[in-house]
Amino acid sequence: MGVKEWLWTASGEGFCLFHAADTRGRVELETMLDTEFAGVLSSDDFSVYNGYQTTAQQKCLAHLRRHFKKVLELPGNNNNAAVAQVFFSLIDEAFKAHESWRKTKDQLTYDSWTNDFKIRLNLALATWLNQVGHAAGLLLKSLRDKAEQWWYFLNDPSVPPDNNLAERSLRLAVTNGT
Repeated sequence: MGVKEWLWTASGEGFCLFHAADTRGRVELETMLDTEFAGVLSSDDFSVYNGYQTTAQQKCLAHLRRHFKKVLELPGNNNNAAVAQVFFSLIDEAFKAHESWRKTKDQLTYDSWTNDFKIRLNLALATWLNQVGHAAGLLLKSLRDKAEQWWYFLNDPSVPPDNNLAERSLRLAVTNGT
């Protein structure tokens, strides 16, 4: 029987640091980055990152999209399909707008889009929050209460809306290391 280990990564422009560990706990995060990080922490939505002291955080919208796929699978009607479709559309739009900004660096167009997007996002949250079941409601509350973590890239487009750089680094290490 093999030993279970976690491979952590800290990736950035031109570098990638790996850390193999026995756990996926806060102690491992602090081993890599200390108890505070003076930068933007891009991550999945794993709970270990909640409350970690950092300048800012960007949770991965690809992971958010997966959360809404799970909403589709929830039992009962509870408007799950409708709310998932609304947020799939918003997430997909956000990815496209950010990709356009990366290609053009047109800040005026991006700022105009973000202002409109924030209004529509907040309207969607207000509309659906009390019309879904418990599990979907928790996800919508996270989007509302942790907006600065889910939507940080709206104010700073130099930060990607996903953690794909780290994911790609891990994939390479894991597939070549087995």
